[in-house]
Amino acid sequence: MPHFNSIDHHTVAAVRPTRTHAVLHIADTAGYLAVWPAMYLLACAHLAADLSDGVRPTLIGSLMLVCLAMSVYLIDRVKLVDRALDPGDEATHPARHAWLWGRRRWVRRFTLLLSVVAAVAGATIDLRLVAAPLVGQIMVFLYSGRAPSPTRRPIRLKDLPLVKNLSAAAGLSCIAMLAVFESGGTQFQLGDLVPLSVLAVLVFADCAMCDVGDAPGDGAHGTNTLAVMFGPKSARLIASGLVIAVAAWVAWRHESWAWSVGLVVTQCGLLAIPAWFIRTATDLRLPILACGVWFIL
Repeated sequence: MPHFNSIDHHTVAAVRPTRTHAVLHIADTAGYLAVWPAMYLLACAHLAADLSDGVRPTLIGSLMLVCLAMSVYLIDRVKLVDRALDPGDEATHPARHAWLWGRRRWVRRFTLLLSVVAAVAGATIDLRLVAAPLVGQIMVFLYSGRAPSPTRRPIRLKDLPLVKNLSAAAGLSCIAMLAVFESGGTQFQLGDLVPLSVLAVLVFADCAMCDVGDAPGDGAHGTNTLAVMFGPKSARLIASGLVIAVAAWVAWRHESWAWSVGLVVTQCGLLAIPAWFIRTATDLRLPILACGVWFIL
């Protein structure tokens, strides 16, 4: 569960009109509070429904997905305890880190509230979904819940080559598909592995795009992303190839040209987006496409 983090707001204000700066500041704060990643997960569920010919999430299902995504994202930023602080977060996004870390106690309480709401909403769909927030927090702990040590680095999923993006892709695509099945009252079939895998490839590619702006900080703190291993430019091209492959499959198997054309066109746009804005742009791409597809169809 993808900011204007490296840009000083006072500098932006000096070169942009005040109204534009206010809009950027609001968008920035929304990103800090995980609004855009939450919308991204919700859009993943809508795409999953279309790929599997399933039912799009209900209002309660959507509430569960949004609260779950926000709780997982935020606890990854502020950690459960102060000693688990990851210096890599501060290095890659100093403005976001300063904003969240200064409010970390309130953010942790807010995360608890989000988890409770997600559990209650999940329970109204299926009692098994009550465990979803807990599973999410466990995965965050395995992903990045321990701070690096100067003498012995703990094994964290985010530091293993490619595993950072693979774990995010698996987690987001699985919970999105689960929401679709539970909303429609259907059971997972073997044939659903194909659309699940396609969705996971798309999420993996988007995660790789989000990491482009983080490459200097990630490399300095041992997080091996595609952008660190092959360079930001190559990471963009690899991610674009994966997105185009997904779009081609969607057009071939589902004849969903709205999704296919939208993915290709927006990916071309992301290639030209500056690194400091690419995370926000990538997070917003799928929600905007989902709204467009819903309007067209």
